[in-house]
Amino acid sequence: MEKQRIFAKTWVLVLLGFMTGVFVGCSVRQIEFNRFPSKSALARNVRLSFAYDKRYTGSSPDTERVWDELLPVDFGFIKHSTLSPDPSAVAAFHQLHCLNGIRLHLDGKHSKRAASAHEDVSPAHMRHCIDYLRQSIMCAADSNLEPVNEELGGVTGWGSERTCRDFDALVGWTRKHRSA
Repeated sequence: MEKQRIFAKTWVLVLLGFMTGVFVGCSVRQIEFNRFPSKSALARNVRLSFAYDKRYTGSSPDTERVWDELLPVDFGFIKHSTLSPDPSAVAAFHQLHCLNGIRLHLDGKHSKRAASAHEDVSPAHMRHCIDYLRQSIMCAADSNLEPVNEELGGVTGWGSERTCRDFDALVGWTRKHRSA
């Protein structure tokens, strides 16, 4: 009789432990889905093949225009009642802002566009951007394999097929929640 009682208590404890684990797991998952738009509203992926796009590498007015078009109004700053009641920046747009700043700095456009705080190309800001992009790249840790280009003796990344987050969906979500 005592063995049956111990056996029953053990199973009740195992069952309660399992149910608690399921509850906690679902709660944590719900918090995770609510906190990051990339895991809820922006779960769509698209297949892309990387290719060189010279529009983003020159220093012409057209190059400036295409870079400006990458960033939504307000440079990707949003307010969201549950995710971010205080203004916050969507990381992808901060990353693009940094990359564009480095591009401007390399092109020697320090004075032309530095009037805007969003286009600060000072050496201190560029050092921030380099380290921020380093950490962002390491965080994403893209493990796709890129074939060696025999002529170059290295890789370009072009022709490499990827599954990417839907950037247009991110832009749309950001516009919907802009901090204006």
